[in-house]
Formats: sequence, structure tokens, C-alpha cells
Amino acid sequence: MENAVDNSISDLVALLVERLRNIHHIPGNPLMGALEAWVADTALNTYRYVVRHENSGYDYSTSAESTREGYDLSKYQTVNEFLEEPNGDTVATYVSGSGLRAARLDESLDDEVRNVHHKWIISQPEVMALDPDARDVLCWEMSDAIVYESLEHELTEPLKAQPFIDVVNRHRAEAERREAERETRRQIAAERARRSAELAERTYARFRLLNAQGPTKFESPQRKRLEQLLQRLEASLGDEGRAMVAAFVRSSPFERITSNSVRERLKAKYPEIRADTPPAIDEALAEPHSGPTAR
Repeated sequence: MENAVDNSISDLVALLVERLRNIHHIPGNPLMGALEAWVADTALNTYRYVVRHENSGYDYSTSAESTREGYDLSKYQTVNEFLEEPNGDTVATYVSGSGLRAARLDESLDDEVRNVHHKWIISQPEVMALDPDARDVLCWEMSDAIVYESLEHELTEPLKAQPFIDVVNRHRAEAERREAERETRRQIAAERARRSAELAERTYARFRLLNAQGPTKFESPQRKRLEQLLQRLEASLGDEGRAMVAAFVRSSPFERITSNSVRERLKAKYPEIRADTPPAIDEALAEPHSGPTAR
């Protein structure tokens, strides 16, 4: 039975490799389009880096430093010239006398090619029909086959030869859409962070009422007392109590009143709950409240 599954996976890999190669050579190849859009997005919406050279006396390294400025699009004739720019990462050289080196955008492109191929693989009907374990095996074998068959180069080499500004202009609208989407996510994240900080302070005010006569700093000997206070705090906050206590034990106010060991144990006890803040939380914290008073 196992051999039959292995043969089935091998047959499917061969089928997908041939299908992928055909897609690489059709006009309007969507995978090439995705990579071109990545180039445009990188060129229009990220900062340019410069290489810094460092000689420690026993090895030589290079690193990348952000200019906090965009790219000069007129500087590059081909996509390949653009991809020679540093991408901001550093990687080990594993060469005697050489420490780290600044990675380049062509290495980022390699990662993007793998992402594009993976998304294509898992979108194929035959792959979607597999059970999860077989799908994982198929994806691993496809990764090896893509390298063996040099299928990445069927995308990257034609891409690198293209006129840079043509690629950017062709996908400018998509790059603008992606940046607008990222800006929306940044605004949402900032608003969530602001509300989380506000709720943490308000939760802390409720906690201080419960702990009016208690310690101001909780070390290991006071952990049981703190756990009891948090249980009462959770009960006082209604349906959203556990989520709010989970957020509270990760907040700056909680960090100020607890030791590292106590805090880490309570984080494990109250796993983080990632969700939008429900209106019920604001209602639970609204003033005046009828929650427990200090004892």
C-alpha cells in the first residue's frame, strides 16, 4: 500500500513538473506576472540600502544600512541591475577570513520564486484532493524536482533580462494597491495597540482596587496571592474577563509589578487570545462600574 502511495506521488510530481514547465512558456504567464509585480512593489515601496564594509582585524564583513530613501528608478537598465542592490539582510559566508556579507535582492527573488511556485502547487486540483500528510510529501518532492529541473531559472532568467522601468510601469497600479493595503493594516495595528494599552491601564486600575492592601511587587513568594487576584479580576470583567486578563499579563503595567519568573508562569496560565476587542470589553470597564471593591 505504501509503495502504491509513493508511486502515486511520483506520478503526480511528474505531471505537475510538466504542467509547470508549460505554464512558464505561455504568453502572459501568471507566475511571471506575480514576480514582476514583486519587483515593482519592492522598487516603489521599500527603502534602498547601501553596503557598509567592516574590517575587525581578524575577518572582513559587509552589512547593509537603510538610506531611508526610495530607489532612483532611472539608475537601472535591466531588472538584473536592480536585483544587485542589497536587501537589508546579512548572511554568514562560512569562509575563513570573511564573516558576514550583505545579502542582495536577487536572493529575495529566489525566496519569492519559491513562494510563487508553492502557491501554484497547492492550488492544483490534484494536490487539493490529497490528505494533509500526502500533500506535505508532494510539496517536498516538488521542491526538489523544481530545483533538479531548473524550473526556477525558467522564470528568473527572462525576468532579469527585462527592461527595469517597463516592469515597474506595467505593475505600478498593483504596487500602489499593495502599499495601500499595507497602510491599512498598519493603521489597524496601531489602533489595536493603542486600545490594548488603554485597556491594560484600565484593567490595572481595576486590579489596584482589588489589591489595595496587598504588595506592590509580586515575586515568587507572592505568586499564589497574585493568581487569586487575577481570578477575581477575571470574574469581575464578565464574559471577556479571561481575554482581558491574558492581555493584562502581557502589558507594561503588569511588567512593572511582577518579576520575570512570575510573569512567564502567568503568561503560560493565560494564553494570548488574538481577536478584535469586542464592545463588551468597553462595557465591562465602563465607569461607574458595579464590580468588586477593594478589601
